[in-house]
Amino acid sequence: RLIKPTELLDAWAKAWVERKHVTSRWYYFCQNPKRLVEDLALDLDVTAGRSKEKSNFAFTGAIAANRLSPLLTQIDVAELAISSSAEELAKNVGLKPAEKGSNVILIERSGASELFQQYSQQEGAWFTSPFIQYLDLLNGRGRNAELAAQLRRDILRV
Repeated sequence: RLIKPTELLDAWAKAWVERKHVTSRWYYFCQNPKRLVEDLALDLDVTAGRSKEKSNFAFTGAIAANRLSPLLTQIDVAELAISSSAEELAKNVGLKPAEKGSNVILIERSGASELFQQYSQQEGAWFTSPFIQYLDLLNGRGRNAELAAQLRRDILRV
């Protein structure tokens, strides 16, 4: 057991924010933006031919964290941590490049962020661990800091 888990999480958060990840912005057509996760997950699974055992993509950031600890009324951008090429994944799913008006952000990375991914039967989607979701909320966008504080308090309990 950790004696000072808060200090460890704070140190990890500081190192995480300083890391540079390759990110790209894309547009995914979704008739109902409230079903962005479900529709995108279905297309990703069908395209990749994946089973429910392991995935090379997982939802993270605000759209994932808000499902664990609801705070925000609407999130219209899905962040996906992927371990493959963004261009290849985007081509296979039919994502269009979009600097403005994007609703999907692909974050290329591997390593610790792939540990402890969780599959949600309800959404039919893979999610990064709550700790990675918390770290990804520290990007300074919108109300992510508020959601991060709530996730840390209610879910991580640190």
